[in-house]
Amino acid sequence: MNERYLWPPRCTMELYLVNTEGELIEPAIYEEDAHNRSLDLALCLRTFCSQFDDLEKSSVIYSVSSLSRQAIWSRWDESTCRRVEFVLLADLGYDFGPIRIMRQTPLGGPCGMSFSWLIHLNQNTEDV
Repeated sequence: MNERYLWPPRCTMELYLVNTEGELIEPAIYEEDAHNRSLDLALCLRTFCSQFDDLEKSSVIYSVSSLSRQAIWSRWDESTCRRVEFVLLADLGYDFGPIRIMRQTPLGGPCGMSFSWLIHLNQNTEDV
């Protein structure tokens, strides 16, 4: 698989469905999959959250950290965030249509600490 479509090396990921009050209500990644660089987040959401009728209109929190020794993955900066955002758009956008991604963590922290995004699924362009 092309490196640009993979999650960061030596990563740990978390994905949670968010309710209308903004509370995390449903983890959506099995613990054994949390380190899989080619993990399909859309499939995780559909598997874990099949009981939600409006999954396509839901929001999720996605967090990732990386213990990679590669220089690019030393700090969360614009470049590292854009790399992850590219994969988010490719993965979730393919299955859910237009999505909106909002960073929840300030830039500058070490990549060994989690960086989080709030993702609104299936956003019509008129609504954004």
